[in-house]
Amino acid sequence: MKELLLVLLWNAVYTVFSQSISPFTSNVTVTVGNDAVLVCQTSNIDYASDTISWNRGESLIAFREELIDTGDGRYTLDLDTPDRYTIRITGATMEDQSKWSCKVHGASSAGDELWFTVIPMVSVSTTQFNTAENGSSSTQLYCDYTLNPQDLLTSDISPKPVVSIDWKRDSSLLVRKTVSTSVSYLSPFLDKYTFVDDASLSIANVTFEDEGVYTCLVAVSIPEWSTVTDSATTRLDVNVVTTAGVVTERIVTNAQGERVTQAKPTTRPRSGVVVDGESAATQISAIWGLVACLSQIAYVLSTVY
Repeated sequence: MKELLLVLLWNAVYTVFSQSISPFTSNVTVTVGNDAVLVCQTSNIDYASDTISWNRGESLIAFREELIDTGDGRYTLDLDTPDRYTIRITGATMEDQSKWSCKVHGASSAGDELWFTVIPMVSVSTTQFNTAENGSSSTQLYCDYTLNPQDLLTSDISPKPVVSIDWKRDSSLLVRKTVSTSVSYLSPFLDKYTFVDDASLSIANVTFEDEGVYTCLVAVSIPEWSTVTDSATTRLDVNVVTTAGVVTERIVTNAQGERVTQAKPTTRPRSGVVVDGESAATQISAIWGLVACLSQIAYVLSTVY
């Protein structure tokens, strides 16, 4: 009888002290809208009777075999695989981002934590080509961006996301706009470059030196969590303008990527008089030639008769 009691006692002690949760091998990161699986590897734990739980931060998500917080119906508790206490998340949102912990409580408390990171998405668009006249007071380069989720900046997630918009030429920063709880600007060329319509760039006092490729880059950062970026480029060509204010030629990029001067087609008003100065001079010369010819004919006729 004594030996039987010792065996039963040993089995009970072994069962209690052999309960364990394996350390997580890595954190989990997904893009917003994607599904995720958080697996807690267990040993010798009865999910029906032992005190085991999943927590998201301080919020209790699952306790034993019951799902406490459904995450708006996106969470499920999967107990189909032995020794795996699993939370499945459908369509991850920024609110899911947190420290998640799997713990067993009792005589042999055990547990581990992982960081679940949800990365937002950003998409940037620009126009491919832009033209401006040399000497014009200003020109604009279009840029726009979309966020997913769209309410990222107004949501209640913490810490607050930060959106920064950079305009660069080559590797040089021209102007930066930072949007969070407030809006701030950074630029070494405030008189030259300014923001318009949220993300577009205004260039003042256009010259040939402004020609080139510009980049609009948008970065979305969640402090201590993640940063995601996207960018798009656009080209600015500056036209040549005559002193009369008429564009007679322009500098363009050919198929080989070379910068060449291209004649601009002449514009004719309704009167039929050509606007281009050189063409007008040619017409005047032709008229004077015709007048001289008619005068010669008149002289010959007068001598005959």
